[in-house]
Amino acid sequence: MSNETILKIKIDEPAKKNAENILKQSGLTMTMAINMLIQEINNHGKIPFNSSIHNSKNNTSLPINPTDIITYLTCS
Repeated sequence: MSNETILKIKIDEPAKKNAENILKQSGLTMTMAINMLIQEINNHGKIPFNSSIHNSKNNTSLPINPTDIITYLTCS
């Protein structure tokens, strides 16, 4: 029996296609990239990059609160 599982996510189609094209240039698939991300999270106990939302009106960035994202996803 395999330890693999299926991950089903919703993502904006143009963003997905763009990411796939970028990954393809590096010889990676979306599955490979997501597996790499999950492994980095497991290795370091955190997201391996800074998360922020850029406000182009005043050229500032606000940190993303993961709790807000989880709340949004749970309520959607």
